[in-house]
Amino acid sequence: MSAQIVYEPGLAEEAVFLEYRRRSEAGEAAGEREYREGLEVIYGVKDLRKREARFRQSALSAFATLGLDRPVREALDGFPGLEGRVPRILLMRVAHPREETADLSTGSNEGQPQAGVRLTVGRFTEPQLLKRLLRHEFLHLEDLLDPTFGAISKDR
Repeated sequence: MSAQIVYEPGLAEEAVFLEYRRRSEAGEAAGEREYREGLEVIYGVKDLRKREARFRQSALSAFATLGLDRPVREALDGFPGLEGRVPRILLMRVAHPREETADLSTGSNEGQPQAGVRLTVGRFTEPQLLKRLLRHEFLHLEDLLDPTFGAISKDR
């Protein structure tokens, strides 16, 4: 079983805008104009729910197209035990690095644990640092899933 990686739409949208800004400042403006033109078309959708769904889909699609999901997938590749025990990993945005963390909750998937990882959007501008942070957080999640974790200190 492979864990489903789910990105909070607001996280994806902000990361996309940051990446396009970074590329523009580096002289690589390709893609940004088309993305923004696509957003303008979405503003014409009258049904609010459909419009919001299209904005979410547009952000998530651009997030993948820009490769912003790559560091997450690469970091997760090193944790097959985590993937086998957590059906879903939700990445959410937080405002400050002090709020960055990972934790488990019991989800609606028949009581199976789900992982939540909270990150600042700026982490996506530095893929190598993001992978290192995620590896640390994934290791923490594996520890939480390990029934023997902390057994040494409990036995003493």
